[in-house]
Amino acid sequence: MDMLELMIPLIVVIMVMALLWKPIQWIVEFLHRRSMLIIWRQQDLHGNIMKKNKLVAKANLRGSSVRWLYCTGNKDTRPIKWARVRGIIWGRDCVQVFFQFSRFSSYRWAIIPKELCDDSLGRVLRVRCACFRSKGNFYVPVYVSELTKEEAARYDRIVNDYEQFLIDDEMIVEIKEQSVDSTIEAIGCNRPAERVTTREDTLEASGRKELTERNKEPAEAV
Repeated sequence: MDMLELMIPLIVVIMVMALLWKPIQWIVEFLHRRSMLIIWRQQDLHGNIMKKNKLVAKANLRGSSVRWLYCTGNKDTRPIKWARVRGIIWGRDCVQVFFQFSRFSSYRWAIIPKELCDDSLGRVLRVRCACFRSKGNFYVPVYVSELTKEEAARYDRIVNDYEQFLIDDEMIVEIKEQSVDSTIEAIGCNRPAERVTTREDTLEASGRKELTERNKEPAEAV
């Protein structure tokens, strides 16, 4: 009887562990995958650039009447009401346009050569192109057939140079931030606002300490 009473709790524990084994295994596998995703995730420079510029682009749209992005098309393609403009940044050679296809869709990002934009002071931003295509994390215009190969190549070069400028600028900022973090970690400061205190084992600190002790001796003698 005593042996049976001892076996019953053990059997219950084994049954509970058997029932929970699959959920525990699934949770461990899920956490392992998440940790690997965090470790091996690539740095998305385009995503960082888009997130940082999106708020600025929305602020730049205040006071502006631009609301829609249109593709003018040509004799081969019809005009397209492409999307609703949510933000804009005017550059020297290119324009960054942030837009949405619908009210609840995610933000998209386009880099457009400035020479292709018309009627920027109205409610519609017209772009002389047939449509848009994706290039990595952003959109670029598809040129109309009237453009020559030299003009199309020049516009592509303008977009590529502008993209490279954005990437280089973002990388410089990241490198500076990493160098600051490394410096803070090297000097042992927990917070950037902490000041670096003078170490007592340096020659300069030792000299000041000896001078202070010498000045105290006459005062004590008096």
